Amino acid sequence: MKKPTGRNRKPRTYMRQEMRREMIAKVATPIIARKGLKKTTIDDICKASGIAPRTLYLHFKNKKEIFELIVSDFREKLTQIIMEAMETDTSKDTSSEKKIDEITAYDFIKQKNYRVFKMVKENKDLLLILLREASALEFDFYQFLKISIETSLGLVITEQRVFQRLGLIKDLEPRYTSQLIVGSMLMTLFYEIIEGDGEDIDCLAEAITKLQFYGFGKLP
Repeated sequence: MKKPTGRNRKPRTYMRQEMRREMIAKVATPIIARKGLKKTTIDDICKASGIAPRTLYLHFKNKKEIFELIVSDFREKLTQIIMEAMETDTSKDTSSEKKIDEITAYDFIKQKNYRVFKMVKENKDLLLILLREASALEFDFYQFLKISIETSLGLVITEQRVFQRLGLIKDLEPRYTSQLIVGSMLMTLFYEIIEGDGEDIDCLAEAITKLQFYGFGKLP
């Protein structure tokens, strides 16, 4: 059997190191979310990871470096989700507008809501870290949050305009309706998933979509 050359060994070693770093960060995430960065110790992370402190220090200088990797990974994940939402934006394919009816529009909104709820539920610990440790972040969390919300508002505004052109929703000012929609999503995410259990996200997506699509009037 041919032995791996030094050239082949380096990428493999790097990959193993990156996998170990990711594993440590993944294990550390719920601990930091529960105890906070200040109260979390290297020993806590080592015990949960099943490694010795000297092994951890081969990959990270300190717990702050672990924290920074956790936050960096989540920012990349959130950016990817926003980009995917922009790619599936109904307003970009005007040729298919005629094919959109009320059921199609409703299902589109529900699926989008479901993806958001699912993402938040799967990354609940990461969101708790961002909210609780904002002062320790290396970037402007307020600006990051503002950009995320403004991007979401922009997507909803364009959707509202498409649905209005098709006569599927009332002719209201999209700027205000989008604020109501995004605001209701944020409150639902916070109270039902981040602070609550959010066990049945399909029912949650159905309920919030009905509110967004039909308002407080009687359903058709």
